[in-house]
Amino acid sequence: MEEKVLAAVPPQHPLSQSFHNVQTLPYPKISFKAFDGEPFIALKPHRRMTGIYDQLCRATGSTPKVIFEADSILGAAELCAKGMGATLVTDMVIERGLWQNPPFFFQLEEPTESRQLVAAYGQNQHLSKAAQVFLQFIR
Repeated sequence: MEEKVLAAVPPQHPLSQSFHNVQTLPYPKISFKAFDGEPFIALKPHRRMTGIYDQLCRATGSTPKVIFEADSILGAAELCAKGMGATLVTDMVIERGLWQNPPFFFQLEEPTESRQLVAAYGQNQHLSKAAQVFLQFIR
């Protein structure tokens, strides 16, 4: 399964105001440069998304104001939805999220590498219920 990287801002963020806080599809495009100096929820250094974040900062010459380092993309997205700051998310998180008040999502103008999810298992191997659900999820 391939995941694309997008940006998320809190529901009432000024960047979503020109869309009257109504999410449009396809997601509107924005440069990562718009996050220069903005409150931002990054991921902890050992996470792969941190490399994408660093690449975007270098490519745009921007320095978001990191206010928190989350352990997971889902955790960062939840904090974003609660108004803490902008963050990077994947389209899978967006599609599978159970949002009460979702963030506003943007496609990034800058190219980013997609993320790959791969599941491998033996043909005659017994799969746990959790593994079966995961395989259904990524199909």
